[in-house]
Amino acid sequence: MNNKAYFSNIRSEIISILKSAEEEVLIAMAWFTNRELLNEVIQCLQRGEKGSLTLLDDIINHCDFGADFNMFIAEKGSEFYLYPPSMKFMHHKFCIIDGETLITGSYNWTNYAENRNLENIVITDDSSLID
Repeated sequence: MNNKAYFSNIRSEIISILKSAEEEVLIAMAWFTNRELLNEVIQCLQRGEKGSLTLLDDIINHCDFGADFNMFIAEKGSEFYLYPPSMKFMHHKFCIIDGETLITGSYNWTNYAENRNLENIVITDDSSLID
């Protein structure tokens, strides 16, 4: 089992892992405004992988300064869900790649998380956590 924690250069680590994806990328994220990360997810879809993106239906995920999820939705193999905050407040921050790698932690895929906040992620291949 491999586990590694990151406290800096998190976006670069996530991009590196996304580049290795071969089959499927599943993402549940409370807030997602980082265009560079979205572009990398779209590149996964363009390589023929499947992708699922679940976001909190919140104004931050709909702002002009954020990511354009229409580009994700337009790609073949994509599934897009907005989670209504009226149910329960969806605060997840995880990504599962090829059913073999989990990225999770405090890091929302936002520009603030990358440039202003103190954040962390753990990358693991622990199948009990991935399941």
